[in-house]
Amino acid sequence: MNARRPLAAAALAAALLGVTTACGGAPAAAPPAAPAEPAPAAASAGTACTNLLALDTTPTPDEGPDGPPPPEAVMEWGASITPLLEGALAAAPPELAPSLTALQPVVQAAATEGTTPDFEDPAFTGALLGYETWAHDNCGYQNIDLVGTDFEFSGAPATLDAGPVSLLLSNESTDDQFHVALLARAKDPAMTIEQFTATPMEELFGMVDLVPGGAAAAPGQSAGMLADLEPGKYFLLCPVGDEGELPHHLQGMITEITVA
Repeated sequence: MNARRPLAAAALAAALLGVTTACGGAPAAAPPAAPAEPAPAAASAGTACTNLLALDTTPTPDEGPDGPPPPEAVMEWGASITPLLEGALAAAPPELAPSLTALQPVVQAAATEGTTPDFEDPAFTGALLGYETWAHDNCGYQNIDLVGTDFEFSGAPATLDAGPVSLLLSNESTDDQFHVALLARAKDPAMTIEQFTATPMEELFGMVDLVPGGAAAAPGQSAGMLADLEPGKYFLLCPVGDEGELPHHLQGMITEITVA
């Protein structure tokens, strides 16, 4: 989860309508109403996928200069993603539901108390990976199966079609390195990797648009992200770097992807 939005109203309404029909009774003189036909599995999966994509592409509140984002911003974010999570859960098949259910108290705490999710909590990150892996396997998006080593990515395509993309990062570091997969869209399509890596980090923010979210994985672990990409030139990079060391993308952990 890195961000989310309002509920798939159609899915939730359908679920509520199903409950109402089951609990209500027809007048004695009228024949009983026929049970509502369940939504086809493909339609339910499509609704879940739509909500999961929106969930992953809504930016989380930015941290302030002195720490976490203000509670008001977290509450607004939590309120906006609550219907997306509920919409995905309403349409979720049995294997997807546990991951989404595990996220409900976290999102509720964000929406009602302004509590920032703990992105280092294994239970939380495991729930995120659970739904992102399900989407990777079931949503029919363009898939990137990315492997991060020390210090390069393998498995990144040179080109993609515009639209939804699912990325799964497997961190195969042999040097206890934490790796992140981040996508940045160049504002100037002529920008090269050499120009990107030669530009000071503080200047890069005016030259690229960061794609919401990112996949962050400890050694031996995996992480995912869903994105909806517009046409353009993107840089896939790992910006991690310990104090006093070069960031990983300056050690070769960067590649170009053209989205058309």
